[in-house]
Formats: sequence, C-alpha cells, structure tokens
Amino acid sequence: MKHSTISLAFVAGLALAHPAPSPPSAETTSSYTQTIASQAQATSAEMEAEIQRYWTTERILAIDHNPYSPSDPPEIPPELQPLGQEYSGKGAVPSTVGRLFYSVHMANGSLHDSTCTATLLRSQNKATLVTAAHCIHTGRQGPGSEMSLSWHANLLFVPGYHDDVPRANFTIARAFLSSRWIDDRDYFVDDRAFIVLNRPDATAPAQDIQFKKIDPPYGTRYIMGYTRSVTFGPKDTYRYGTPAFTGRRLAVSHGTAEDWWRFDHETTGIPSVQSGGSSGGPHFAEFNEETGVGTVVAVNSIEDYKEEDGVRATWMLGAPVHDEFSKGLYDAAQVVKPALS
Repeated sequence: MKHSTISLAFVAGLALAHPAPSPPSAETTSSYTQTIASQAQATSAEMEAEIQRYWTTERILAIDHNPYSPSDPPEIPPELQPLGQEYSGKGAVPSTVGRLFYSVHMANGSLHDSTCTATLLRSQNKATLVTAAHCIHTGRQGPGSEMSLSWHANLLFVPGYHDDVPRANFTIARAFLSSRWIDDRDYFVDDRAFIVLNRPDATAPAQDIQFKKIDPPYGTRYIMGYTRSVTFGPKDTYRYGTPAFTGRRLAVSHGTAEDWWRFDHETTGIPSVQSGGSSGGPHFAEFNEETGVGTVVAVNSIEDYKEEDGVRATWMLGAPVHDEFSKGLYDAAQVVKPALS
C-alpha cells in the first residue's frame, strides 16, 4: 500500500538476563510516551478450529501474488543473488521463520485476506513471535481508506511454509503493539508487534532478539520473508513467478546494512527486491548460514528507493526492535500463558 506523502510503501505485508515482569493487568499498560495495546485472538478450541477451517488451500492461493510460473528461470548471477533468492539453508530457520496469514477488516464490512512473515523467539512461554505491527493492526489510515481501523482477524502462523503443502500451524492467543501505531502509523519506528502462539511446541528451536541500541557500522544483515512479488515485476526474469517470489517459499536477501537516508528513526536496511508478504520478516545480525541461527534486530517494514550510479535501487527497511519499548512489548508477550495448550 502506498504511503500518502512520500515514495515508499509498507510491505503487507533471548534469553533474558533478568526475570520477566508480571503480565499487564489491563488492555493497555502505561510506558514512556506510549502504551502497550493488546488484543485477545483465538481463545477457545472452537475459534481455533474455525480459523484453521478458514484457511483452505483455495483461499490461500487466491491471495494477491505475482503469477506463478512452473518453468525454470535462468540462474541468478552471483553478483545479483544478495538482492534476493530462495532460501535453501536448513538449520533453525524452517522451524522459526514462517508465513503469517490474516484477514483485514474493510470499510465495506468485508474481509481481505493477506500474508506477512513472523519469527519465533526465545521466550519464557516458548510461544512468542515478532512481526510487523501492520500485519496485526491497520493503524490509522487517511481519509477515504478502504480499510477499517481495527485488529486483523483469522491470524494463523505456519512455520517453514513451503509449496502450499499442509504443515503444522498455530493460531494466535494474544497480540501486543504500540498504541502509537494505532493512533499514527506514520511513526515508522512503531511498526513492530509481538504475538503469542496457541499450543506451542516447547521443544522447537527459537531465535535470539537484541534489546540494545546498535551503532554503525552495522555489518552484514540477512533478511527473510515470504514475499508474494518482486519489486521489478516481469523485468526481473530471474525471480518473477518463481516459488520464492510468489509466497510459496522463503526468500532471503543479504547485504551491508545502512541507515535510512530519509528519516532519523534508527531505521536501517539493505538493498533487496523483496516486497509484499515479506513484512514482519526478520533482519538477522550475526546470522550463521550453517545453523540457521541469528539475532533479530529489526523486522521488514517499508520499501524505499534511491538512485545509485544512475540505477534505481530498491531497499527494504526494517522497524527496529532494539529499543526499550520493544523490550516492554516482548516482556508483556512472553509471560502470557497461551489460551490453548
């Protein structure tokens, strides 16, 4: 969806050293200049079953995406692979990074189905995920928006989603994000959310998350997402219509992270051709390709563009998760007991 004032677009798309605090006693908990907003999701076996029935193969395939082509594309040249390619590694990634399905409440009363990406984190309840806030709540829109100001419905997390094959899936018990996102989605740094799974697998691997300010140079970042399209469209003969760029498989990009040139919001990113569907996907620092383990420092949030050597380059920017308020969101989520277990 296009931002209203500048050339960019949202892509709708730890072990703790100290004991975690008690869970919030109300729907919002005061903290700094914003509040923690939370919403219960699937709280009964009946709601869980209804959501799982909702996501049929036909419904999933009907979600907006670039047309899938079964033909083999030309191999991506080595110098272009960092911009985006199918993730072929193993290790922890298939068990921790997954596709997040949801339905947006539209102003006309209908539902619009879409997808994002989310990551399972080390947490006290072994059930906490991080994703983008716009994957959970619309945030306030401009006049005439087709979307209602509301929390999304039918949330379902599928780790290791691959080729539309049925896999283990998890409904969401509760979601947490900043009230400032709900009131003013133009504050990009708030585009992160933490959600709690129902029926978590206590033996599953999980990824670390860093709650500490990071100073440049940032080094190499790996970003992942179930992107449903490629930013250059059919012109990208290497990726257009392939499984990793139609939402069927996981895509990965990597490069040296830099500050966002447009705003001073501690937002960083790398050149990437991932687009809608990759939202909420992890920005990994210190990623180990052999083990599939890294540290989440941001989540896919916004695409932006700039000219580099006469060529229009696409960047994926990540909403940071290293600030103190993100830590508060995480702490609120990680002490929640899943509604279903």
